[in-house]
Amino acid sequence: MKKANELKLKYKKEYISFIDCLGYIIAKRLGIKFLTGDNKFKDKENVEFVK
Repeated sequence: MKKANELKLKYKKEYISFIDCLGYIIAKRLGIKFLTGDNKFKDKENVEFVK
């Protein structure tokens, strides 16, 4: 949760939700891609962007 909060603060101008940050951090720790259709994550590492 701490890492998710740090990520949220890092990208606070992009208004990323805490839940999205938490999902992203969990996926990264598990070594799997974070699957999302949210444009805010489109250019971030470890993301599989689908639309």
